[in-house]
Amino acid sequence: PDICPTALNLLAQTLDALGAERNEFQAIFVSVDPQRDTPQAIQEYLSHFDSRILGLTGSPAQLKKFTQAFGATYRNRKPDTVDEDYSLDHTANFFIATSRGAHEPLLLTDSAENFREILLKSKNRVLADKPAR
Repeated sequence: PDICPTALNLLAQTLDALGAERNEFQAIFVSVDPQRDTPQAIQEYLSHFDSRILGLTGSPAQLKKFTQAFGATYRNRKPDTVDEDYSLDHTANFFIATSRGAHEPLLLTDSAENFREILLKSKNRVLADKPAR
């Protein structure tokens, strides 16, 4: 995994700042690099931030469908390489989603307390199926 550690630190701090409301959320990290990011590698990486963050990846077809649905992007800078000497350009955004499929992107901030407020407001909107405009 090569996502910005600052973003994952913010997520971990925000989850802690939620207190009892933490139980209303399941944070999920989705790797778009299944060639290098095995489930074990993802779990090890996430354990440095918060072991409650669930790490997932998928096949290229699954990842394409997922990223298109959420408006995220990624691309391999060396798509024809067969070794691990490549890098991926990708968005590093946070989204909130329900089990029914309602979702919206979350605005990033540099404060866990501010991000907590954004997360809680977004939760109320997506649960009411009224995404931000």
